[in-house]
Amino acid sequence: MEKIKYIIPDYLNKQRVDKVIAELLPNSSRSQIQKAIKAGLLYINNNPALSISTKVFENDVIELSL
Repeated sequence: MEKIKYIIPDYLNKQRVDKVIAELLPNSSRSQIQKAIKAGLLYINNNPALSISTKVFENDVIELSL
């Protein structure tokens, strides 16, 4: 399983986390990303993301295992 870490850039500020990850990982499908989030494989600032609709902000750190 690959672990990916990103710091959210300003142009993705206040966007849904599933859309942000789809933007940052164009080779991954949104459904694959949404499944990973629902499985608890996404962390935002070291806290598990609770929903695919969670908004992220500039300089947030996201970690995802795919």
